[in-house]
Amino acid sequence: MDFAWRLLTINSKLLLNVTSHLWLLKCVIFLTFWDIFLVSGKTTKEIARDRQQRDKPFGCLYDWDRMRVWAFEWSEIITRARDEMQLVRDHLRKKSDELSVSDYLRQNFPDVLSSLSSAARVS
Repeated sequence: MDFAWRLLTINSKLLLNVTSHLWLLKCVIFLTFWDIFLVSGKTTKEIARDRQQRDKPFGCLYDWDRMRVWAFEWSEIITRARDEMQLVRDHLRKKSDELSVSDYLRQNFPDVLSSLSSAARVS
């Protein structure tokens, strides 16, 4: 079965089609956990509502024993990736600042750093 559909909009008709295939998959392969992601440029109002269910994480349409079905828009995935990249940048910037402080200490207070490094080697 080929699940590589090219979609413009995730709607209830598509979701019904996908879930009918997923039930077959669930019956055939029962030892594996599946996360099925439906990604599109936009979703209908009905699917947008279903992605915000109280008892499920955002985007989760179904949560069965061994399978979850998610629906996301490309803009949400791109925004999340940008946010994660910003976290990495912030961490690297902070680490760079810490290394700069070490360089300052090495230049201005070499005896403090040498005593710290020798103490670390002893323990």
